[in-house]
Amino acid sequence: MAVLMATHDGIPWIDTQIKSILDQEGVHLTLFISDDGSVDGTYELLKKISVRETRVVLLPKAKPFKNAARNFYHLVRSVDFKAFDYVALSDQDDIWVTDKLSRAVHQMHIQNATCYSSDVLAFWENGKTQLIKKSQPQVAFDYLFESAGPGCTFVMRSDSALFLKKHLTRFKGETDKVLHHDWLIYALMRSSKFKWVIDDFIGVRYRQHEKNEMGAHLGFKASMRRVKKIFDGSWLAQVRLIASLCGEGEKKFITRYLRSRHERYFALALRAPSLRRRRRDACTLFFMFLSLGIKKLLTKP
Repeated sequence: MAVLMATHDGIPWIDTQIKSILDQEGVHLTLFISDDGSVDGTYELLKKISVRETRVVLLPKAKPFKNAARNFYHLVRSVDFKAFDYVALSDQDDIWVTDKLSRAVHQMHIQNATCYSSDVLAFWENGKTQLIKKSQPQVAFDYLFESAGPGCTFVMRSDSALFLKKHLTRFKGETDKVLHHDWLIYALMRSSKFKWVIDDFIGVRYRQHEKNEMGAHLGFKASMRRVKKIFDGSWLAQVRLIASLCGEGEKKFITRYLRSRHERYFALALRAPSLRRRRRDACTLFFMFLSLGIKKLLTKP
């Protein structure tokens, strides 16, 4: 199995995370790491680890990516998957349970799936923990509006990983504009009819700290940030871009409902149960689109 890790200034956590990956039971793996211009000694530490540990491969320095998504896209494009049966993604600051990967392979086998993700347990340095449950039943269009979960839980069979590589390479300029690699990967796989299983299993202790680029999105402030992105149009712009990259931009559902006319927002509100897996998220989306439609109607020239 190939494990792809994107790093940036991860010196406080990188040793623990790498150890938890190399300690995986029941799988043979190689860890490929791409560092995004770390200035805290992460790159130098990774060089030392790669010298003493043959299962760790550090990619040559590249120009700054400036976010984790572009770093992951670089990893997918750069690593040769042909010698591996599976490809997994890893953040730099989590802790994997020892059967994370073997569980993923087993679940994919028994469910005849090509892609896998799971729930995670968020944890903080003060001892607080919280389950992040993503394993609600998949719905018709959830992949165009959300990820399957944190990318650090993703495992893909080699055929789906090679499909992803081809797509990211062919549409490099456009895919690099997608700010959430996990969302894009899930959307590409679902829209291309690769079977995806979301496991109700906690395979990752999902570390939360002030330097998280994404994190668990918990609490009032995180909710308000999500609301702002919906109302300022940036979130729907990502939806349109992802739909286009999935080849679904011309589908009737997309062309009819992802325009800014007020009646389109009302239509999206009514479709909310088919857009998000979790009922609470679907309800939130319903009221968001309803509000956008009313706002558009009231400000109509």
